[in-house]
Amino acid sequence: MSKFKDLTDYTFGRWTVLSYSHFDGGGYWLCRCECGLEIAVHRGNLLSGKSKGCRKCNGKSQRKKFPLNKYNTYHTWRNIINRCCRPNDQNFKDYGGRGITICEEWRWNFLAFWEDMGPKPSPKHSIDRIDNNKGYYKANCRWATQKEQMRNTRTWHADHSWQRIL
Repeated sequence: MSKFKDLTDYTFGRWTVLSYSHFDGGGYWLCRCECGLEIAVHRGNLLSGKSKGCRKCNGKSQRKKFPLNKYNTYHTWRNIINRCCRPNDQNFKDYGGRGITICEEWRWNFLAFWEDMGPKPSPKHSIDRIDNNKGYYKANCRWATQKEQMRNTRTWHADHSWQRIL
């Protein structure tokens, strides 16, 4: 990252750069659109003017239509990306390291995740994959409590496989 200029606090169209996000074939920067949407935007698209704001704005400034941090839905999304896509993440070995992925639509767009999953129902809920051997995408994810999630772990399924026989 040292070879790139720090873009934090710069404004490009409707984007305000919040921080460096990650390197994936080029520098990505976490940006906030005037409407409140936060996503990673490629450095080249910012500097060239190719990306001036999110697709939902369509050239217009809008008020935020959803609370980004209600029950930390945004942080849940960021944590999915970290554990599936970043080898330096402490949980990568249990997710990305064993082939668990996040769909492309969600990986680059928090709003797409929000539209598919809705807000986190309560602080007691977290994201759960229905089939633990598959990735994060709309048909395989739900909000679940810790009790519900404990019944959906690789360990629980192995320990209770005898129940399927009965």
